[in-house]
Amino acid sequence: ANAVTTVHRIAKATDRWNAKRDPRLRAVIAQTVDIIRDPGRRGTARDVAKTQWAMGKLKYDDGVVLEKLAQEVVRRLDELQPQGLSNILWSYAYTGAPGAIVLQAVLSEFRGKMLHCDPQALSNMSWALAKLLLLHAPLLSAIAAPSIRKIDDFDPQGLANLAWAFATLQYEHTPLFDSIAGASARNLSRWQPQNL
Repeated sequence: ANAVTTVHRIAKATDRWNAKRDPRLRAVIAQTVDIIRDPGRRGTARDVAKTQWAMGKLKYDDGVVLEKLAQEVVRRLDELQPQGLSNILWSYAYTGAPGAIVLQAVLSEFRGKMLHCDPQALSNMSWALAKLLLLHAPLLSAIAAPSIRKIDDFDPQGLANLAWAFATLQYEHTPLFDSIAGASARNLSRWQPQNL
C-alpha cells in the first residue's frame, strides 16, 4: 500500500513532471504493479484503480507494465467500484487503450454497476469514451438515464464534460442535452468561463 500511495501522490503533485524525468520513477511504478499483483501482498482493487489512474496522470508509456496492470484490472473487475472503473478508463485516454478484451470487460462491468454511480463517475466515463473516440451507443444510452436523474448533483465541470463527450461522439440524446441546459441555467453563477 505504501508503494501505491507513493505513486498516487507523485501523480497528484504539481511538480510531477520533474519526478517524471527521474529514471527511478519507472522502476517504482513497475515495482508497485508487481506488488499489487503479488497474492501474498494483499493489494486491493482500489490499489489497482489508484495505480492505473496515476499512470494515466503521468502519461506512463511502458507497455509491459501497462499490460501487467491491465491483467490485474480484469482479474479484479468484480471488486472495482464504479468510480474506480471510470478512473481506469479515464487513464486509458492518456496511456492508450488496452486490448479490446480488457476494454470491453471494463465497459461491461461499469454498465452493470451503473445504479451505484455518482455524477463524477458518469462524467469521467463519458469523457473517457469521447477521448478514446469510442462510440459505445448502449453504454452512452445507459449513462444518460442516471445522468438525467442526478443532473442537479453534477458540478459545472461534470456537466461540461458530459455535454462535450456526447457532442464529440455525435451521440444525440435530446433529453440529456435538455437536462444539461436546464441545470446549467439554474446554476449559472457556479460556472467558470472554461466550463462554458
